[in-house]
Amino acid sequence: MNWIVNYKVPDINSGMRVFRKDMAQKFVRILPNGFSFTITITISSLRNNYRVRYEPID
Repeated sequence: MNWIVNYKVPDINSGMRVFRKDMAQKFVRILPNGFSFTITITISSLRNNYRVRYEPID
């Protein structure tokens, strides 16, 4: 996944995501049904220059 967006994504399979509603609505038409929602929203955000921040989950 890192090579797709040229960005180090620590845990692409984590289902924990927080994002703004208005940002997610921009990508709703391309979101698949099923588990790959989190991967798609992450890739779309990075490819469209949205700020992405990672926080460790304890």
